[in-house]
Amino acid sequence: MLTRMLFILLLTLLCLPTYSGDLFLMNESQKSIQYKESAPQIKKNSFKLPTGEKVFLGARGSITNLAIRRVPMRKFADFAPFYDLGPYLREINKQVKDNLDKDVIIVIKSGPICTKWEIKIKWQIPIFVLDEDYLKRVSEILEYDYTKARAGGYINLARKLIEAQEYSKEDFEIEINLLHRVWKKYRERDTEAAAPVYSEFSLYE
Repeated sequence: MLTRMLFILLLTLLCLPTYSGDLFLMNESQKSIQYKESAPQIKKNSFKLPTGEKVFLGARGSITNLAIRRVPMRKFADFAPFYDLGPYLREINKQVKDNLDKDVIIVIKSGPICTKWEIKIKWQIPIFVLDEDYLKRVSEILEYDYTKARAGGYINLARKLIEAQEYSKEDFEIEINLLHRVWKKYRERDTEAAAPVYSEFSLYE
């Protein structure tokens, strides 16, 4: 009987939907970079990643080697060294247990100054794991035109929402509800004939 119960429990757990997370590389530096999925000294095709863009690398844990460099002048392409991101991949593996339901982004902030890069590991809740009600609220927040709000000196709620993806799933949902309440006030004021006065309410009231 116990064996049968254990079998049913195991089967139930195996059938539960899971999400193992994806790995991305984001270039927030001022220059385009090149990346390749190999150790720096290994010759392998590299790919260009312009500033401000993000690329999907694969399922989290599937990439074992990664290296980057600034895009060199053509005549130096065979000599310009790559910077090893292996230590960051290993650090991601250490942090996985605390971020099981999240995607991870290796963010290139700047570099190199001499040989130093500024690099950040960023964990985010993927939007599609949310329930339908939350997805609807997220869509309304992200798609809204914040021109009038910014003119009134108030924040773009879409930017605030993206920042909140670093929270836990529960805290992210709380932030979605908060931002959606503020979004309703933005929409009400923006539809009035007179110019909206945003100073009459606070983001966190």
